[in-house]
Formats: sequence, structure tokens, C-alpha cells
Amino acid sequence: MPVRPRLPANKTPWPMKWIALAIVLFIAIYTPITLYFRKPGPGYEAAAEMDKRAAAAAQWVRIEAQTERPAEPAGARTRLGPDATISDAPGHLPDGLRTTLPRPPSLPAEITAAGAAAESAAGAPYQINFICALASANEQLTGAQLFRNGNHLFVVPQAEPIIGSLRARSADAAMLLTVPPGTLKPGRYIVTIAANARAKQWTLEVK
Repeated sequence: MPVRPRLPANKTPWPMKWIALAIVLFIAIYTPITLYFRKPGPGYEAAAEMDKRAAAAAQWVRIEAQTERPAEPAGARTRLGPDATISDAPGHLPDGLRTTLPRPPSLPAEITAAGAAAESAAGAPYQINFICALASANEQLTGAQLFRNGNHLFVVPQAEPIIGSLRARSADAAMLLTVPPGTLKPGRYIVTIAANARAKQWTLEVK
């Protein structure tokens, strides 16, 4: 059986030298790059982020509501009280609501007009009529969702791209949203219709 020659105790095989040199060079290059591109502040914590999302989802409750495209944008509205005083509001979705949605909705550019009653009975349907300007002629208004967070009601219009080369005949689109009777408990609510640039907001009293 052949006997392998032994290296002196103070000698290291040349492949090991190159491996050690490569490790040293990698650390020398990787460390400054990591420090340069590292984001300031605490690192990403997956468990904490999931808890945050779960807490946000628990606060926002989706309310089943019916939507339709009325033939007359200003009509087909059930009025059980005086008209609400509707004012402009900042656009975009609240951060808590945004994180609960599976995918961010394509909001209209702005809500140009809205109509609703300032008062409603708990056992009666509540209707909201609004007109929005779409962000593009290649989009169409397909529906709207309604969410509640405490005393805040948030209407989220949904626009979808038009398939093919078709274009909408008008940049304005009307929607009628009906909240079924018995859905809203008695109390005072702040109602907001979301949009990218300019939303609409008013106060609702349910008795």
C-alpha cells in the first residue's frame, strides 16, 4: 500500500490558501456594499408585519351593498330625509384599508358629484349616488365596495381596464350604491367616497 507523503506541519495545501483568500476578499467586498445599501431603521420583522396586517383587517369590515349603473345619474335615489351637505375630501385609501385588500383597486381620478340623504332609518335602505371621472378612457366603472371602521363608512369605487381597443364614450361614470335595510346600526357616521385626487365626504345620522 503506497504511503502518501506528509506535508510539513507549518505548510497548508495550496487549494486551501486560495479558498481562504476568496473568503477574505468576499467579506471585504460584501461588507461595505451591504452597509451602503442597507435601509436605515430597524430590519423587516415578518411576524410583526403579519400582526399589523391582522389588526388592520379586524378594524375594517366589508359591508355587502348593491351597485348599479343608473340610466339617470341624478335620479333613482330614495330620500328619507334632507340632503346631506357633501364636501371635498383628500383622495387615496387609508393605510389600514389598503393593507387589507388583496390587491389595490384602480380608483377613479376624482368624484365629481355625489348625492345622499343626511338621515336614514336603521330599517330602511340607504342609497348613495355618485359620478366619478375615470383616470383613463381605457377604463370603465364596474362596481364599488363598502367598508366600515367604527363610525367611518368608506365607499371604494372599482375601475377595470377595457379589453381590446375599445374606449369609453365619456370620462364620467355614474354609480348607485344601495345599503340593505338593517345593515347600519343607529348612530352617526362619516361617509367617504374614495378617489385618487379628490374624494367626497358627508355626515349620516341613522335613527
